[in-house]
Amino acid sequence: MGNGWLKAKEVGGQSKHALNRWISYTMPVIIAGLVGFATWVFVALVCVNHLLIRQERKGTAITLLVIYFLLFLLVSSAYLRVVWAVSISPGFVTKQSTDSENEKFLGSVESCSDAEIGLGGVQAEGWRRGEEAVHPPEPMTIAGNPPENVAESLPDAPQSGSAKGAPRPTLSPAHPNPSLQSSAGHGPSPENALGSRPYSTYGPPRPQTSAGYQNLDEWFQRDAFVCENDGLPRWCVHCQLWKPDRSHHCSELQRCLWRMDHFCPWVGGVIAEPSYKFFYQMVFYGALYCLFLIISIAVIFRQQISDGGNQDARWAACLALACVFGLFSGGMASSTTQLVYRNVSTIENLNYKTKVYQLALHDPNAAQTPPPGQQISAVMPTRVWLPRDPGPGQRQRCFAIVSTQPGDNPWKLASTLENFKEVLGYSFWDWWLPIKRSPFEAKKSGKGWYRWNEELLARLKQQAGITQPSGRSS
Repeated sequence: MGNGWLKAKEVGGQSKHALNRWISYTMPVIIAGLVGFATWVFVALVCVNHLLIRQERKGTAITLLVIYFLLFLLVSSAYLRVVWAVSISPGFVTKQSTDSENEKFLGSVESCSDAEIGLGGVQAEGWRRGEEAVHPPEPMTIAGNPPENVAESLPDAPQSGSAKGAPRPTLSPAHPNPSLQSSAGHGPSPENALGSRPYSTYGPPRPQTSAGYQNLDEWFQRDAFVCENDGLPRWCVHCQLWKPDRSHHCSELQRCLWRMDHFCPWVGGVIAEPSYKFFYQMVFYGALYCLFLIISIAVIFRQQISDGGNQDARWAACLALACVFGLFSGGMASSTTQLVYRNVSTIENLNYKTKVYQLALHDPNAAQTPPPGQQISAVMPTRVWLPRDPGPGQRQRCFAIVSTQPGDNPWKLASTLENFKEVLGYSFWDWWLPIKRSPFEAKKSGKGWYRWNEELLARLKQQAGITQPSGRSS
């Protein structure tokens, strides 16, 4: 009975996603028809027939027509740019290849610590506490040099349908030098000052074979990235790929997208990184367009009624549509402005005030031996050396696993203006014309995929004891 219910729920979910996709295919056509109707009513019936021919108010008619076509051009071009982006370049994360189809991970559950709730967040902590109650964590160790035997056997794949991942080895074994071990090595270490927890031997699903652990160099060469408890990035069991920062899996498209915002049937697809700027411009200009129609038609309609003229139902229909879509586009413009101000997507904003992110921070001084007699605090976060099994030409780098405080946003920039520039562009014309794409599409090398909140990152590094190597400027 339980299996039947789960299958029925899965079929229902698939039907819902399929319905959303079909609606999204027809909505652009419906929108085009509604805008065409509004154009015909306002231009032909209101401005030409009523103002220009009947009342001979040429100046008023020409002024209204110029403003209308200016707003029409802006909103229609922004809408077409959104439709083009979601259709041609939706922002899919490239799938990593494996050696063969047999080596793909066949898990049927998603990581409980997906970015919708924040890595290291409330839901992630739930499965950590549950696992640690059964499997106490190993004592936390802090090391100044990489351990000699970092490469461990790869984890076994979890059984299909299991709610938890398979056991995997701890990545920070005790260092051969006892002086570098944590002073809290006589039992499980308490949660440290950064909110980072000692390793659990269980965790979210992972690939089954070594083929799934390829293509991680891009993460390990960066100064910081969002990670799981073992220091590795998130893994999407549906797309079979490691998920970059701020990427999410779309149920309608069954793909992971860069900085996915939401599925929008009104534009025929998913608003994500390539289309986000144009969507913001579309709802902003759409609100102005509807407001202009509402004010213009309402004023002229009222004058016509006062003069004892006939009430045209087509005017009333156009006014009603303008009110409905004006409320919708105005609300979307207001909420999107708030998201841009915070530098978050709609998904990231779901639990903005409580979200906790877990980050892997590169420690450039990890290979240097601490001075004799230096004591390493027990509240220092765990260090891991990645990649775990370095191949030819690869060099291991040390990362500290840290967590932000609830509500901290690793990508909120220093000023409101900078947050808006990151979305809309760095010139005046980029802000108002839907031509160039957002600056945050340019993936940063070295530090991260997106610009970091430097103040927050500096604080986390300081608390984690990460300093610049000697002879190198900060």
